Order: sequence, then structure tokens, then C-alpha cells
Amino acid sequence: MKQIVSLAQTLSTSLTSVTGTSSATAVATVVEQAKGLLSELGTALNTQSGSTYIFAGQDGTEAPVTDASNIGSSTMATSIASAVSGLTDSNVDSVLAAATTAASSNTAGTSVFSSNLSVSATTAASLQASVVMSTTSSKVGLVATQSSTTSSASSTSTGSPIRDLMSDLMVVASMGGMSSETPGYTDLVTKLNTSLNTTVGQLTDMEAQVGVQQSALTTRSTMLTSVTTMLKTQLSDARDADAASAITATTTLKTQLEASFTLVADMKNMSLASYL
Repeated sequence: MKQIVSLAQTLSTSLTSVTGTSSATAVATVVEQAKGLLSELGTALNTQSGSTYIFAGQDGTEAPVTDASNIGSSTMATSIASAVSGLTDSNVDSVLAAATTAASSNTAGTSVFSSNLSVSATTAASLQASVVMSTTSSKVGLVATQSSTTSSASSTSTGSPIRDLMSDLMVVASMGGMSSETPGYTDLVTKLNTSLNTTVGQLTDMEAQVGVQQSALTTRSTMLTSVTTMLKTQLSDARDADAASAITATTTLKTQLEASFTLVADMKNMSLASYL
């Protein structure tokens, strides 16, 4: 999540730098950067811990992004590029809406995500993996297409901060050859940056959420390790104990307990006269 937040912040900084610029070269640089960040995002979402995909939720065996290496040429990216290519002064909102629609698609062949994760953001949130802590089960980790639980989405949001970031990257990657002279360019970049800032906030909240979960799990792991060590020590002591010494100690303890119980029983039957 730290890497994904960093990608979003980098894009926001770059967009700010070319807002209102008349240099097509500067825009082209940001466009190429967005393409690289998009590839990084796809790779990050397919990160594995051992053989488990960490953003896949309950089914950790299936990669969240079906073809991360070609995400920039996916049907989703192509649809967004087509919308951006028709940008004019009067249809900026329509272009952004078209990008949101493409990014929200859960249809096979158009979604870049696995079939398990090609669901609504709310449904995706319910697919988080579970761990048992004490006597209760807790949801942990994040699902690539899930909603944010702590922040409000922008008006152009898909409902999923990660999908929103992916959509924004694809929009920027489709802006090659544009500058402030391009009809609708300045308005598009301004609105895109506004929604992106909201997305950055949501992703930061999700990163913090993972940090809290990680801290709790680390504490639990430390406690379980201590208990395991103690039990192993006790088991080892029991296995390595000298049989003769153990029998002697047990017999002595038994004799002492029997004497104590006899004394207690006798005292219960004694009267004051007996004490005197």
C-alpha cells in the first residue's frame, strides 16, 4: 500500500506541474511517466507472499490483475483512450464519466481484474481474508477492487480507490500531444487532479488501516511464539527428566500431602479440651 500511495502522489505532483502548460513536450513526459506508473501499479497489485496474492482476498491463488504486463493495452485502457481522444471544451465531464464507466466494468474481457474481484466495491470489501484472533474472526488485508471504509469518494469515483487510480493513470497516459492549447485540456487536468487528491486521501487511509492490522497481528504472533516456547520447554523437561528422580520426588510429595491431609482431618475432630 505504501508503494501504491506513492504512485498516486507522484501522479498528482506531475499533473500539477503541467496544469496550464503550453509545452506539449512537458505533457509528453508526464504521459510516459503515467504509462510507467500504470505498469508498476499492475505489478504491485499482483504482489505475492509466498504463493498467495496479497490483494486477492479470500482466494489468494488467483492473480488480482489478469494481465499486468499488458495493462496499458487492455480493453479498459483502450476505451478510456478513445474517450480522451474526443476531448473538447464542452465535454470534459462526459470524458471523465466515460473513463469511470470503463474502469467500473466487471464484464469478462473488459475488466482487467480476475473474475473473483470483478464485483462491486462493496462486495469486494466482503472478500477480505480472515484470521482468528482469540475467539473471534477478523478481516485483514485489502482487496484490489474494494471500497474505502473511511473517506468519501469523489463524484467521478468507481467506488474503489485503486480502480480510480488506475483510471486516472489511463486518462493521463492517453493525453499524448496535448497542451493548454488543446480544447478542454486545462479543465480536464484540473478536475482530474481534484478527484486524484481525494483518491490519495482514501489510499492513505487504507494504508493506515493495514498498518493497524499488521501491528495487532505482530503482537498476537509475539504472544503465540512465547507460549510455544514455554510449552516446548515444558515438554522437553518432561521428556528429559530422570525417571528414578521423578519417582522419588513424586513419592516424597505424595507422602507429604498424605501427612498434611491426615493432620487437617485430625484437627477437625479435636475439641478445645484436646488442645489443652
